Amino acid sequence: MKTDNTARLRSERTWLRADACHLDDLAALVARRTDPGAYPHASEVVSNVLIYDSADVRRRAASSDTRQSLLAEWVEALTDGPGILVFRAAFPDASTVDAASAHFWAMIEEQRATKV
Repeated sequence: MKTDNTARLRSERTWLRADACHLDDLAALVARRTDPGAYPHASEVVSNVLIYDSADVRRRAASSDTRQSLLAEWVEALTDGPGILVFRAAFPDASTVDAASAHFWAMIEEQRATKV
């Protein structure tokens, strides 16, 4: 018979409590340096952030073996590494992203103006 409570364990992993947060732990995480050699599919590391060239990613992802390697690298980067991935030129046509960004910035300006 299973003795652990899956829901309780999941909740403890997911929800942070004030008594479980320690500034020294955060400082140690922030001080870590991203080793480019540990992420061979990244095109570069800038300010400890992994940068991927999207055209290269699309080319490599065409092979199931390389795609699996890419996905494994990203999981590790997000769970135990820098925690962030950037995909340069992720969208060949950036007009939709630009339009969404314009709306986003307009919302921010409106909130600043109304102090909401």
